[in-house]
Amino acid sequence: MDPEAPILLVLRDTLGISGTKFGCGAALCGACTVHLDSEATCSCSTPRAFCR
Repeated sequence: MDPEAPILLVLRDTLGISGTKFGCGAALCGACTVHLDSEATCSCSTPRAFCR
């Protein structure tokens, strides 16, 4: 998968984890929020390459 693909797509489409929701797609609504290193992060706008 493309390293620039949003974490949201990796979680939902690749890993089958559907708890993270797609909302606005612009990191405004918070529906896609996940915790990375104990920090709230918008997964719709954070690239996969950001994760270890």
